[in-house]
Amino acid sequence: MLTFSINLIKAIFKGSIKVMISTWSCINVSCQSNILRFLFLFLPVLSLEAFSQDKEDRISSLIQNTQSENDSIVFDALVELFLYYSYTNLDSAKTFLTQTQDHVEKMNSDRHRAILHSLYGIWYQPLKKFDSAMYHFNISVDYNRKIDRKLGLGDNYVLMGNMLMDLKQNDSALACFQKAESTYLEINSAYGLGNVYTNLGVFYDNNLGDYPKALEYFHLALYHGEEDSRTYPVLRLNVGNMLSKTGRFKEAKEEILVAIDLLEKTRSWKHLSKAYNLLSDIYYQFGDDENVIQSIELSTEYREKIGDPGQTFKAKNDLILTYTEYEFWDKAIGLLQENLRSIDSIPFSEEDSVYFAIHTHLQLALCYHMTNKPGASSRHLNSAEQYVIPYEKLRSAQYINLIDLNCRVYDKLGLYRKALSSYKKKLDLQDSLFNKENTRLISEFETKYETEKKEQEIIGLQQTSEIQSLKLQRQSNLIIIGSLLVFIIICIIFFYNRQQKIKRDKASLQLEQRFLRSQLNPHFIFNSMGAIQHYLLTESREKASDYMGLFSKLMRQILENSRKEFIQLEEEIRMLKNYLKLQKLRFRNTFNYEIIVDKALNREHDGIPPMFAQPFIENALEHGLFKKECNDLRIKFSKISAKLVELEIFDNGTGLNQELSEAKDHKSLATIITNERLEKMRMTYKTGLVFNTENVINNVKEIDGYRVSIRLPMKLIMG
Repeated sequence: MLTFSINLIKAIFKGSIKVMISTWSCINVSCQSNILRFLFLFLPVLSLEAFSQDKEDRISSLIQNTQSENDSIVFDALVELFLYYSYTNLDSAKTFLTQTQDHVEKMNSDRHRAILHSLYGIWYQPLKKFDSAMYHFNISVDYNRKIDRKLGLGDNYVLMGNMLMDLKQNDSALACFQKAESTYLEINSAYGLGNVYTNLGVFYDNNLGDYPKALEYFHLALYHGEEDSRTYPVLRLNVGNMLSKTGRFKEAKEEILVAIDLLEKTRSWKHLSKAYNLLSDIYYQFGDDENVIQSIELSTEYREKIGDPGQTFKAKNDLILTYTEYEFWDKAIGLLQENLRSIDSIPFSEEDSVYFAIHTHLQLALCYHMTNKPGASSRHLNSAEQYVIPYEKLRSAQYINLIDLNCRVYDKLGLYRKALSSYKKKLDLQDSLFNKENTRLISEFETKYETEKKEQEIIGLQQTSEIQSLKLQRQSNLIIIGSLLVFIIICIIFFYNRQQKIKRDKASLQLEQRFLRSQLNPHFIFNSMGAIQHYLLTESREKASDYMGLFSKLMRQILENSRKEFIQLEEEIRMLKNYLKLQKLRFRNTFNYEIIVDKALNREHDGIPPMFAQPFIENALEHGLFKKECNDLRIKFSKISAKLVELEIFDNGTGLNQELSEAKDHKSLATIITNERLEKMRMTYKTGLVFNTENVINNVKEIDGYRVSIRLPMKLIMG
């Protein structure tokens, strides 16, 4: 039974940790209940590599069982053989599937027919014949309904949901999982609920990126599951992963350490590798460099034990990136040479093989340069540049990764023109992806609007039909009814038009808000690109590289947050800190800054509109500061009420002085855009949003600085 379940996991998921649960019922007539509970409850977490021993003896035993006179033993053996070979050899799997079908026809049992069609669904998935797979899964559902097998029905829904989840058909996948949940609730199946909640956690994590929701479902899976030596540690690992993704690093570390302690007892190499990889990210957040490196090394060590060459290659690549980040060049060179020799022997796609080859040669060029071996560095750089691969065949993440690495290598080697050209390519691609996302959002909005409009028209037609029916029934009261109907129609039209106008106005305000925020991006990029150009020309290569790296990180934050109405206060503070770090590098640490947050504010759950402070900080740095010995900048967030927060930016510079006011060509875009954004927000949120700027005057009537204060709307953000 154990080996049967493990091979079923392999067949369904092809070794992927993402799809963590399979489903269907009626696996064995004689011991069906025990197998199902073992299989479907523990499916998300079983360690495949821990049970790979003695598989040849097991296969021989199964083949012998196919000659048994007991129909149930023969059936179980054929199913297990199919599941094993569906993971290793599809031709052999097809042979055993055909034999299983012949045996089911002989047994003439609806339970076994349900199993057979589930097997056919599994068979068609790796062949990418998803319509055929869904056809057989639906037949299995029909058989389970026929025999009123609720447990099997719920399991089939989960199996269908998993396939739809892989196909990114999110609405359909979610509908299947919800059907499974409803079915399991009907029979109060704890194992079934643990099964579907784990799947929902994976769904919200991988497909929707909703980490708080994923965390909620993983907690539910823990609640309904049992503390089994294999189930429990991986569910704890899932919870730790979600806690890390939501920024709760201390709690995440505790969960992952508990999971590691349990996983080491079960020798689950794959999950241990993942656990140490997650742990390295958390140590990185804590600034614990020693444990970062140690965790990545352990992750790679456990990944190698699994015996998958492709996964080993990628694990070594992660370790190489860590070594180069911490400047362990010789260690990185050793691993890079191993990877370069192994690329041709690993069954990557043609595009992936070329991508990894370019990536490895570029990294070797960098490492040899850093170890004062210019000849080897030049050879590997030339090797990388010999490859030609069209952009459209690469994933955008791969393309950006190569551009980043190109930029870094060219910069270190002193090839600044090539470095700048690579960086411009990256910005162009990011702009393209950003514009595509905006177009998609607007298209979704228009589709929803048209759908709602049609629904309103249908309602109007239905009401008109009812009115006509009333006229025919009440001929004697025609005049009174007619007058009443006219009045009703006028009211309907009036309120309908009013409702549509409100919706259009609200949509217009939201789109205008996005447009006004997008105006800040070119304004900021214009000034920052000038700073980068100046820095590249006047500073050392290492500092220029650090500057561009920090600028790239800040750009990602701005691109991610620019289309949001509200972001977490903590996220806004992180973005401001990165921006101020960038400016401190530019101005050689000639100013100090302080960010003060009112204790009454909750950084994680209080949301504010993004990017209000940055333009005024930029004005202070460009026009106000650096004319005194001490240059200070203070940003303060204060809670005014449950719906209002005050943002104050103070600098001890020259204030709004005569020099700036006489510059005829100067236009304060920051002030203009801020006023426009606040005006639109006043219309939306109907609250007191105030914007003031003033010179700060000291006791001797001299300008002692400049203060900007803005009252912004505040919104609760869960998670």
